[in-house]
Amino acid sequence: MNVQDLPLPLRLRNSLLNEGITTDQQLKDWLNAAAADAIPGVGPTGMKALKEWAAAAGRKEEGSAVAPPSSLPVVEKAPKPAVEVDKTSRWNTNALATAALDNQIAVGRATIVRAGGSVEVSTSKDALSLTLERELLARLDALIGVVGSLPHAKEFGIVVDRKIVARMALIRGLDALERAHQGKNGAEKPEKASKSADPEPDDAIPVVDPDADVYSTPEGWTKVGPNDKIPVPEAVLHDYYSQNGWFRYWGMVDGTPIYFYWCPEKRLQDLDPFPGADKSGRRVAVQTTPWGPGHVVPVKWANS
Repeated sequence: MNVQDLPLPLRLRNSLLNEGITTDQQLKDWLNAAAADAIPGVGPTGMKALKEWAAAAGRKEEGSAVAPPSSLPVVEKAPKPAVEVDKTSRWNTNALATAALDNQIAVGRATIVRAGGSVEVSTSKDALSLTLERELLARLDALIGVVGSLPHAKEFGIVVDRKIVARMALIRGLDALERAHQGKNGAEKPEKASKSADPEPDDAIPVVDPDADVYSTPEGWTKVGPNDKIPVPEAVLHDYYSQNGWFRYWGMVDGTPIYFYWCPEKRLQDLDPFPGADKSGRRVAVQTTPWGPGHVVPVKWANS
């Protein structure tokens, strides 16, 4: 019997397939080995499930090997006539093709894992999973420091990782494709595309007057008005900054509003961050910007 047909959790079966264990007999041999090698993804809970399955399978085999009582006559059943399977039938063809494809996918995942890569599968219909070569993963990792040093990331305290860099590369690549084809399925002539496509703007480097006593609000920062409601858990935090002459601002980062406090007057910018923490132990983060420090409030701040 194939491992993928065994009554085991899906993640456990995938871990076994990634290791090259595809049949129940191979699984039994691995369990019976005196020093079985550990398999990634198979922890104590997985081992318990495998041992329970092996015990149940052993009892089933012992029960099938018990001879019937001698007091009862043994009736030999006539062999059933062999039934030829029409392999040309579309039903059988689809089943065979599906089984072959599943096996090919399992072997491919195992190969990627052994080569040092990773395969992430999500059940969300909105998620996108990609299998990338080692070279592309290395290029993404090499850009983590570069993207993390951009003013946008520093201003809002973004922790840049491989996913953030990949998202930026995907969005910019889509923008380039759309500009090149102007939203059409067919490619335009180079002359027309070059005239209609706007040049991609570079990240502007902010120019700050070092002698200014009061800074203007940077582009992209929106000041919270006096009539805007302050979340109840952040009331004490807000009073601390308001009493020290600081103001509440917000900006969008990856579709999420980030709130922070900043003072445009240079003489009041030497302020310690709010000394408290929320019930999760998170504290206000200090972010250096060309216009002085900003104090970033963690998302969904909650009272302790």
